Parts: sequence; C-alpha cells; structure tokens
Amino acid sequence: MHFKGFLDLKIKDINNKSFELEELKKIAEEYVERGFSVCVGSDSQKFHDKTSLVTCVAFHKPSVGGDAYYIKQKIDNKFIPTLRSRMLIEVFASINAAFELKDFLGPNIEIHIDIGNDPKRCKTYKFKSELTSIVIAQGYVPKIKPKSWASHVADWFTKT
Repeated sequence: MHFKGFLDLKIKDINNKSFELEELKKIAEEYVERGFSVCVGSDSQKFHDKTSLVTCVAFHKPSVGGDAYYIKQKIDNKFIPTLRSRMLIEVFASINAAFELKDFLGPNIEIHIDIGNDPKRCKTYKFKSELTSIVIAQGYVPKIKPKSWASHVADWFTKT
C-alpha cells in the first residue's frame, strides 16, 4: 500500500495555505502553551478507483475557537476493500499523525474516530470497540460521534 505519514505530505490550513513542518511546530507550540486541546481525526471518501484520505490536526479551546491543519492523500481502492479496512486506515492515519507530531504537541492528544453512536442506524458502530481499543492501546484518548468533531473537519476536505 502507498500510505504516507503526516510528515511526508503537504500540510495545509483550512484556507488551503501550505505550511512547512517548522511553521506548524511554532503554531502548535503556541496553541498548546495557551491551553488549547489537540485533536486528530481522519475521514475518507471513495471515488471510482481511489479513496481520498484526509487527516486533520485541530486545536480547540472552549469559548475561544480553534484552528485546523490537514494532509490529503489518494489510496488505491484495492487496498481498502471493505468498510472495516477503511475505518482501520482512518484510525491508523490519525494515530500515525499523533505519533509523528507528539514531540511538539505533547502527549495529551485526542483521536477523533468517525464512528456513529447509534447501533441501529450507523454501519460503523460495530467497529467501535475494536477501534477505540486500538487508540487506547497506543496511549491516546478516543472520541466518537458526536464528540469526534476533528474527523468531521477532515470530511470537509475529502471531497475537494
């Protein structure tokens, strides 16, 4: 599979401006120093023979607001044949970004998983235990819908 990590791809902000890693480090350090939480989430969208995978790193502070940065990559659908494999690659991408960025983001990173919370209506709910366990095993705090808003931010960029 041709999966690339967060540091291997072009980092952009929500206005589509590109950033170098060193710029993002300075921005991130400022947000962390000011008490913003750090959340990482991924989302994917299938298109014909490729899947668009976006991973978002977001900073948020209640009643203040936030900011987000993302990477985007295209993966051949033959490597993502099922919904479960797609959910796993989203979680893997988020964990990978958290690992690559934790030196300057700190260890208190939430991983936002794009899993619905209604077992009757959400096809992804059946993966909740497996995916949250993977995130916890890697030392991060998992969040699912409706608290997984960083994966929703990533969703904005899967379609472009």
